[in-house]
Amino acid sequence: MRYTLQKIISFSEIIEPKEKVNIIMEDPDDNRVLECAKEGNVDYIVTNDRHLLKLKEFEGIKIITPAELLRLIKNIKIN
Repeated sequence: MRYTLQKIISFSEIIEPKEKVNIIMEDPDDNRVLECAKEGNVDYIVTNDRHLLKLKEFEGIKIITPAELLRLIKNIKIN
């Protein structure tokens, strides 16, 4: 477990959003995920959270399940 955590930290970046959003009313804490994703300029949010998944996309950021991510990875062609 310790090795896994160290590995994740080695390629992680701490994001401190400058802008607040208030998109998800049912679970306001989920808005923090959107804020970090936007500030981090990410392409995808990978989650099983139903409130986030209901959006499908936020400001060009696709919101997908882990299963969808695995399907995407499986279809990537490496030259």
